[in-house]
Amino acid sequence: MYLSFFGFSAKPFTIQSKQSQIFMGSSYASALSLLRYGVENHDGMTVIIGEVGCGKTTLCQALLDTLDKRLYTIIHFAIPPKTEEELLYAIANALKINPQKSHHSAEFRDQIAQKLLKSNSRRKHRLLVIDEAQNLSNAMLEDVRLLSNIATPDSPPMHIILLGQPELKQHLRQRCMRQLRQRISVFHELRPMRFDEMRHYIQHCLHSVQTEHTSLFTYWALRKIFRHSRGIPRIMNHICDRALMSAYIRNSHQVRRCDVIRAIHDIQQLEMS
Repeated sequence: MYLSFFGFSAKPFTIQSKQSQIFMGSSYASALSLLRYGVENHDGMTVIIGEVGCGKTTLCQALLDTLDKRLYTIIHFAIPPKTEEELLYAIANALKINPQKSHHSAEFRDQIAQKLLKSNSRRKHRLLVIDEAQNLSNAMLEDVRLLSNIATPDSPPMHIILLGQPELKQHLRQRCMRQLRQRISVFHELRPMRFDEMRHYIQHCLHSVQTEHTSLFTYWALRKIFRHSRGIPRIMNHICDRALMSAYIRNSHQVRRCDVIRAIHDIQQLEMS
């Protein structure tokens, strides 16, 4: 609706997963480098922690998009299964084992281990990615640990990436998780953006839609966005999108603090409805 008014080629504040469109703040650049390091070294497990909307999934997808699919088999759970049997069945099915749903967890694990050890000789790496990993039970986390223990003389046949909210960090601190913690080779906690990072992020988003107006937002509008979003990208995107609509309605090519206030109010009204 406001695209032609501002001269945008697309909506600037949408979640983008293309590598060329991701803004690399310091914490995000570090996380992507660590993700790549963990995958390329095929050692242990990688754990990325971050609040809701911090960009964990987007970062991981950016990494996956760069991997040569001829060399990697990727098993990606956007939402993890609810039970350990369902988790192991889904992994076995993704590995084309043709498992029976009547099997127990131990039988699934044995089948998966045999498949991984057999196929590892072909030099094709397996990558297991579990998003929303804070929802995994202790029993399911133990299954993940046992899978990470499968090893060959050359390298482990499967690397595991867990992406989760801060609750996952609390789960991993439990005494019963000490063996799993020992398998973690890469751990990174995504932090929200600082004000200067947020400002550059917004400029980056505007530049990505080929507009010359990269200073659309006034300083006080930016301060209000930062204060309410706490530096979390998903919240910033929602506010900026609504604020642009408010400025469009005012027939203004500049987003002011009043537009941000109206945007926040509209979002809060939607959340309450």
